[in-house]
Amino acid sequence: LDFLEPIITYVHRRLTEVAATMTNGILMGFTRLMDCFLSRYIPSEQNTVGKDRIEALEPHMLPLFVFCVTWSLGASVDAASRVKFGDKFWELLQEHGVEVPGMEHG
Repeated sequence: LDFLEPIITYVHRRLTEVAATMTNGILMGFTRLMDCFLSRYIPSEQNTVGKDRIEALEPHMLPLFVFCVTWSLGASVDAASRVKFGDKFWELLQEHGVEVPGMEHG
Protein backbone atom coordinates (compact mmCIF):
# COMPACT_ATOMS: atom_id res chain seq x y z
CA LEU A 1 0.00 0.00 0.00
CA ASP A 2 3.04 2.27 0.21
CA PHE A 3 2.78 2.91 -3.50
CA LEU A 4 -0.83 4.13 -3.63
CA GLU A 5 0.12 7.68 -2.70
CA PRO A 6 2.92 7.90 -5.29
CA ILE A 7 0.73 6.52 -8.10
CA ILE A 8 -2.10 8.90 -7.21
CA THR A 9 0.35 11.81 -7.18
CA TYR A 10 1.68 10.64 -10.55
CA VAL A 11 -1.84 10.51 -12.01
CA HIS A 12 -2.64 14.04 -10.82
CA ARG A 13 0.67 15.71 -11.68
CA ARG A 14 2.11 13.88 -14.68
CA LEU A 15 -0.79 12.41 -16.63
CA THR A 16 -3.74 13.84 -18.52
CA GLU A 17 -7.07 12.97 -16.96
CA VAL A 18 -10.17 12.86 -19.14
CA ALA A 19 -12.07 14.48 -16.29
CA ALA A 20 -10.27 15.89 -13.28
CA THR A 21 -10.45 13.75 -10.15
CA MET A 22 -9.84 14.34 -6.49
CA THR A 23 -7.76 11.93 -4.44
CA ASN A 24 -10.67 10.95 -2.22
CA GLY A 25 -12.82 10.26 -5.28
CA ILE A 26 -10.46 7.85 -7.00
CA LEU A 27 -9.63 6.16 -3.69
CA MET A 28 -13.34 5.70 -3.09
CA GLY A 29 -13.65 4.20 -6.56
CA PHE A 30 -10.82 1.81 -5.73
CA THR A 31 -12.36 0.71 -2.43
CA ARG A 32 -15.79 0.28 -3.98
CA LEU A 33 -14.37 -1.87 -6.74
CA MET A 34 -12.51 -4.01 -4.18
CA ASP A 35 -15.71 -4.26 -2.14
CA CYS A 36 -17.60 -5.60 -5.17
CA PHE A 37 -15.25 -8.56 -5.33
CA LEU A 38 -14.92 -9.09 -1.58
CA SER A 39 -18.53 -8.65 -0.46
CA ARG A 40 -19.26 -12.38 -0.66
CA TYR A 41 -16.48 -12.96 1.89
CA ILE A 42 -18.09 -10.82 4.58
CA PRO A 43 -19.87 -13.09 7.05
CA SER A 44 -23.52 -12.43 7.77
CA GLU A 45 -26.60 -14.33 8.89
CA GLN A 46 -27.18 -15.45 5.30
CA ASN A 47 -23.52 -15.95 4.39
CA THR A 48 -21.19 -18.16 6.36
CA VAL A 49 -17.60 -17.75 5.28
CA GLY A 50 -15.46 -20.74 6.06
CA LYS A 51 -11.72 -20.82 6.48
CA ASP A 52 -11.42 -22.82 3.24
CA ARG A 53 -13.07 -20.00 1.25
CA ILE A 54 -10.74 -17.41 2.77
CA GLU A 55 -7.70 -19.60 2.04
CA ALA A 56 -8.88 -20.07 -1.56
CA LEU A 57 -9.18 -16.29 -1.94
CA GLU A 58 -5.71 -15.48 -0.63
CA PRO A 59 -3.68 -16.22 -3.82
CA HIS A 60 -6.06 -14.02 -5.80
CA MET A 61 -5.76 -10.94 -3.58
CA LEU A 62 -2.68 -9.41 -5.22
CA PRO A 63 -3.96 -9.82 -8.81
CA LEU A 64 -7.31 -8.42 -7.63
CA PHE A 65 -5.54 -5.45 -6.04
CA VAL A 66 -3.64 -4.75 -9.28
CA PHE A 67 -6.86 -5.01 -11.30
CA CYS A 68 -8.69 -2.59 -8.99
CA VAL A 69 -5.84 -0.05 -8.96
CA THR A 70 -5.65 -0.19 -12.75
CA TRP A 71 -9.40 0.22 -13.31
CA SER A 72 -9.93 2.90 -10.67
CA LEU A 73 -6.80 5.04 -10.53
CA GLY A 74 -5.73 4.37 -14.12
CA ALA A 75 -9.20 4.66 -15.60
CA SER A 76 -9.31 8.43 -15.20
CA VAL A 77 -6.50 9.13 -17.68
CA ASP A 78 -6.57 9.47 -21.45
CA ALA A 79 -5.29 6.80 -23.85
CA ALA A 80 -1.78 8.25 -24.19
CA SER A 81 -1.42 8.46 -20.41
CA ARG A 82 -2.53 4.85 -19.82
CA VAL A 83 0.77 3.47 -21.09
CA LYS A 84 2.64 5.85 -18.79
CA PHE A 85 0.37 4.85 -15.89
CA GLY A 86 1.06 1.16 -16.52
CA ASP A 87 4.82 1.73 -16.72
CA LYS A 88 4.86 3.72 -13.48
CA PHE A 89 2.61 1.28 -11.63
CA TRP A 90 4.81 -1.70 -12.57
CA GLU A 91 7.90 0.31 -11.64
CA LEU A 92 6.44 0.99 -8.19
CA LEU A 93 5.48 -2.67 -7.74
CA GLN A 94 9.04 -3.71 -8.57
CA GLU A 95 10.53 -1.08 -6.26
CA HIS A 96 8.52 -2.58 -3.42
CA GLY A 97 9.45 -6.13 -4.35
CA VAL A 98 5.90 -7.06 -5.33
CA GLU A 99 5.59 -9.87 -7.84
CA VAL A 100 2.15 -10.59 -9.23
CA PRO A 101 1.76 -14.27 -10.08
CA GLY A 102 0.55 -14.83 -13.64
CA MET A 103 1.01 -11.19 -14.66
CA GLU A 104 3.77 -9.55 -16.60
CA HIS A 105 4.28 -5.94 -17.60
CA GLY A 106 3.86 -5.23 -21.27
